Amino acid sequence: MIKTLLLTTTMLASTLLSAQAGFSAAGGDVSGPIGSMSYSIGQIDFNYYSSSEFSINEGVQQPFEWFAVISVNEFSTESAISLYPNPTKGELLVSIKNTPGPVLVKVYDSLGKLIISNTLTSIQNRMDLSALSNGSYYAHFIGAEGKTNEIFKVVKTN
Repeated sequence: MIKTLLLTTTMLASTLLSAQAGFSAAGGDVSGPIGSMSYSIGQIDFNYYSSSEFSINEGVQQPFEWFAVISVNEFSTESAISLYPNPTKGELLVSIKNTPGPVLVKVYDSLGKLIISNTLTSIQNRMDLSALSNGSYYAHFIGAEGKTNEIFKVVKTN
């Protein structure tokens, strides 16, 4: 009987108390030439008021989004750089196309330590990785004027 009374009292108290009513995390007031508005971030509960002259929702986050498309950039999935063979036993062939000027290549190990830094100036290039131990490396290619910026995972084996 005591357990039932305690359970009933707890359920009744939880419906009467506003357990979800809380303080907002942030907010402010905004005003402009056509009106003013108060806003809050993180408010959970709300109240709705209406009359013949107005209706208002207090506490509800009502999003208003406006987007203006200025331009559309074309996206190409074709890479300007190709590496082969990958995995490699030592010599890595690097083919560069449609990239004006020299391309800087930086090879990092899996911990982010710079291992090799070299400038590639021709369309077909050879990189010697034979001195590196077996493992995964990351080749970061940076073209002139930032036009080429690609990262490849290179696997070195024996």
